[in-house]
Amino acid sequence: MKMMIRMVIACSALAFSCWTPAQAADPGFCRNYAHAAVEQFERAMSNPFCASRVGGPRWSPNYEAHFGWCVAAPPGNVQHEWDARSRMLFRCTRGI
Repeated sequence: MKMMIRMVIACSALAFSCWTPAQAADPGFCRNYAHAAVEQFERAMSNPFCASRVGGPRWSPNYEAHFGWCVAAPPGNVQHEWDARSRMLFRCTRGI
């Protein structure tokens, strides 16, 4: 049942995204985003407590991957990822 609910939600989101014009993030902003993402990855990996929490595409040393995703994504999604990394770094550097 949970699988069916997830599928309905995913299909609904996909359908909505097809009807809603998405505006990609500005390339200049994306350069800053990608640099920051790599720098945040390096900061996380330099702290053993943070490094243990790093995983998935959000945490990658690959500048091109971050940049490519950014230019294709809506600006709000990009800002959300940047903020999520910042929040995690804030917490883990304080041992939270």
